[in-house]
Amino acid sequence: MSEMTLSRLDNYFVIKKQVELYEQHNIDNDELSKAEHKRLCEELTALDNYIISITDETIKSIAIQRFIFKKKYQQIADYMKLSKGSVYRMLSQYIEKSHK
Repeated sequence: MSEMTLSRLDNYFVIKKQVELYEQHNIDNDELSKAEHKRLCEELTALDNYIISITDETIKSIAIQRFIFKKKYQQIADYMKLSKGSVYRMLSQYIEKSHK
């Protein structure tokens, strides 16, 4: 599996919506569609597992709000009483360190 990155995690919401589309409309009716659906499901599982495995509760809260609930950094900062820059920095530094 490839390393986790901020840009990869930023795709969480889009991938989740694509998986839902495949499942709601039963789109996986040919080999190419089945392969793509499988790829999307595997990526979503990898993203979920990464977020769930975050041990720092502050970082996990930021990640859940940002990637799963698609909140903007400013919204997260306001909710957590932090600056927007601090929220972004905390998250990006954690992700960078997690694969070193």
